[in-house]
Amino acid sequence: MRWVKYVLICLFSVLIFACGGIFVFFMPEIRALLRTESLNTTYTLDLSATMQIPYERYISAISFEPYKKVESDPSNAESMLTPVLAKITDRIGKERGTEGNLCQIKATPKLHKRTESALAIESDISCIIYSQNLPAYKAMLKEIDYLALKSGLLKIKISAPTPTITQEQIKQATLALRGEILGEIDSSVAFYAEKTQKSCRLVSSHEMPQFLASNRRASGGFTTPEDISLPLDQSEPISLRARVNIACE
Repeated sequence: MRWVKYVLICLFSVLIFACGGIFVFFMPEIRALLRTESLNTTYTLDLSATMQIPYERYISAISFEPYKKVESDPSNAESMLTPVLAKITDRIGKERGTEGNLCQIKATPKLHKRTESALAIESDISCIIYSQNLPAYKAMLKEIDYLALKSGLLKIKISAPTPTITQEQIKQATLALRGEILGEIDSSVAFYAEKTQKSCRLVSSHEMPQFLASNRRASGGFTTPEDISLPLDQSEPISLRARVNIACE
C-alpha cells in the first residue's frame, strides 16, 4: 500500500501550497483586520511666524510736586495752589492732538495730605503722543512748566514717552502672521504628498496664543520739556505659533 502513502503525501503538499496561496492573497485584509499595518501616517509640525509692529503712538503722563515751602504752611497750601493748578490744567485742556485733545485730564489735580506735615498733589493726566505732534507737546510742556516755576509753589514732572501698541495693530499683525502660517501648511502638505506618494491633508491645527515681546515697555522715568524725546526703538516683534497635524493615506 506504498502508493497510497505517496498519494496522501502529494495531496497534503498540494493542500499546504493552496492554503499558503490563499493566505498571501488575503494578507492585506488580514493585516488591516489585525491592525498590524497603519492605513495612514500623521505628521505633527510646529510652525511659527514673526513680524515687526511699528510704533505709531506713545503715552506720557504729567504730574505735580509741591515745594517744601508749601508744606511749611499747610493751612494756606490749598488756597495758594488752586489758582496755579487751574491755569495749568486749562492750558493742558486747550492743546489739540492728532485725535482730539492731546492730553486727557482724568482727575483734576488737587492737594492731598499724606500726613500732617507731608503734602502731595494727586492727579491723573495722560497724553497720547504721535511723532507729528511731539513739537506741540513740548511747547505746551514748556508753557505749563513756566507757570509752575513762576508760582514758586510746585514743579512739573513729565514721564518719558512710552510706546504703546493698539489692539487694531495686534489684530492686523495676527491676520498677516496667520496667512504666513497657512502658506507653510500648504507647502508642507504638498511636500509630504510628494514624499509618501499618498494623498495628504491637514486634519487639525492648534494656534498658540500670540506673544508680544513688550506691549507696554517700562517707563524711562521722568524728563524735562527740553529733553523729552521719543524712544530710539521704532518697532516691536510679535510672533504667532501653531501646531498642525497632517495625515497621509
